[in-house]
Amino acid sequence: MPDNEHTFRCTITMGAGLSREFDEIVGTDEAARTAALRKAILLYVAAKRAANSGAKVGVAEPGQALATEFINI
Repeated sequence: MPDNEHTFRCTITMGAGLSREFDEIVGTDEAARTAALRKAILLYVAAKRAANSGAKVGVAEPGQALATEFINI
């Protein structure tokens, strides 16, 4: 493993509804689940950095104003 990488293991407890949605979207393949969680962490980091700089983070249609703003990320 390169010096700039850090590995940790964790257990995530989800409610039945969220777990079911995660399985429907991502599937049950461990590699796909790991990739989805990595992307979620990267999205969280990007959202925190944007919010800390005063930018809004949310969902919008292409070419439209922000329709839904994520708060308290």
